[in-house]
Amino acid sequence: MKNKNFPYNGLSRSVILEIHKFVLDLRKKQNFGQRKLARKVKEQFKVNISENTISGWVHRHIVPYANEKTQFKPKPLPSKKQLSNLYIHKSLSASKIAKQFNVSTIIAINWLRHHNIQLRSHLESMNTKIIKKELREKSLTIPKKDYSKLTKEKAYLFGVLAGDGFIDKRTIRFEIKKDIEFIEEFSRCLESVYGIKYNFKYFLLLLMIYDSILSS
Repeated sequence: MKNKNFPYNGLSRSVILEIHKFVLDLRKKQNFGQRKLARKVKEQFKVNISENTISGWVHRHIVPYANEKTQFKPKPLPSKKQLSNLYIHKSLSASKIAKQFNVSTIIAINWLRHHNIQLRSHLESMNTKIIKKELREKSLTIPKKDYSKLTKEKAYLFGVLAGDGFIDKRTIRFEIKKDIEFIEEFSRCLESVYGIKYNFKYFLLLLMIYDSILSS
C-alpha cells in the first residue's frame, strides 16, 4: 500500500524531478513510449517508475509536485444562500456547482449536506428544466451506412481498441511501435467499416479516433 506521505515509493523530491527531466528529454529526442521510458529509467537510476506515472508525465503533462502548495489547502465553504440559489433556484447539478468553485463533485455534495440542503434523486435531477433543455439540444448523428451488423472487421476494431486503447473525453487513442503490418490492417478495417482513412507515421504512432465511432 502506498504511503501518501511518501509518494513515488519514498524517492526524494530532487531524484523524482531529475527522473522527470530525464524522461521528457528522452521522449523529445527519441520519441519513446512509456514502456521503453520506464525501462530506461530503471537502467539509468536503478529505480522503478510505473508506466502509468510516466504516461501522465508525457501525455497529460503532469509535473511532479507542481500543485503541492495548493493540493492540501481546503476551499472556503460557500454560504447556504449561495448554494441554495445555485442548486435549488437555478437547478444546477452538484457537478456544475463543483466546476464553478473548481472543486470535485463530492466536495460540492458535502457542502450541500453540510448546509442540510436536500439532494435531488436521479429521477428528480433528470426532470429539472436545465437538464431537459440540455437533452433537447443534444443532436444525434445518424450514420449513412448500416452499422447494425457486426462484421469481422468491426469486431477486430473493437478488440484492438478494447485491448490497446486509451479513452478520454474527446478521443480514443492508442500507441503501437514496430508493427507496420498490424496498423496497416487496422487502418484497412477502419476504412472498410467506417469509411475513415487515417495517415500514420513511423516510429511512434498515435492514432486519434474521434468519438463518432463510439456513437455507432
